[in-house]
Amino acid sequence: MNKKTGQTGEDLACDFLKCQGYQILFRNIRCLYGEIDIVAYKDLTIHFVEVKTRKSLRFGTPIESYTSIKRERILKTGLWILHETNLSLPFYKRFQFDFMGYILDKNNNILQQHWLENAWD
Repeated sequence: MNKKTGQTGEDLACDFLKCQGYQILFRNIRCLYGEIDIVAYKDLTIHFVEVKTRKSLRFGTPIESYTSIKRERILKTGLWILHETNLSLPFYKRFQFDFMGYILDKNNNILQQHWLENAWD
């Protein structure tokens, strides 16, 4: 995947989340542990969202990229974000990790969207 395809997927995910009533707080937060594509808020819950976008299945489906190693990095990064920002204030009651996968055609039209809320619980 190239950066442009990844950016397109993240833009699509943000648009989708906004339509679902989410507020986008941060995008592409990086730290020593890794990166989180989107940090969003809805219903007193912080959502750490990993987005994977593909235009080919040559390297597998987007969901197949969501490995235990990737989940561990996202968890550590999410906890770092909670610690380093005001997101740990009392009015945020909980947090969860979500996954959004896209398969796009050559014109960036969505062929498939996969949304896993609370991808591991």
